[in-house]
Amino acid sequence: MKILFGVLDNYTDITDICNQKCLFNGYYIIPELDVYRPAIFGDHLPGILKNIKFIADNGNIKIFNEGDIIKVKIDQLEFEKSLVIHNILFSYNKLYEYS
Repeated sequence: MKILFGVLDNYTDITDICNQKCLFNGYYIIPELDVYRPAIFGDHLPGILKNIKFIADNGNIKIFNEGDIIKVKIDQLEFEKSLVIHNILFSYNKLYEYS
């Protein structure tokens, strides 16, 4: 499994940083706003809106965009091609919970 931060063909591998700073009780939890993410991951593309890309061991990919609260269970990272949103928090933020 890999976790990447960037956009289009310009991504940085943040898997190790996520394992150190974003892993809580078996879940990867990553801020929903791009203005907060560079404080954790650095900013290799200043001024450009970026996303978080999870690449599961089975090759499937899930991209989380600005406004998505990311909560992904570490032992359930084999994404299916279509994912279901299980919970919606607040009126503007989406919580993607895979369990």
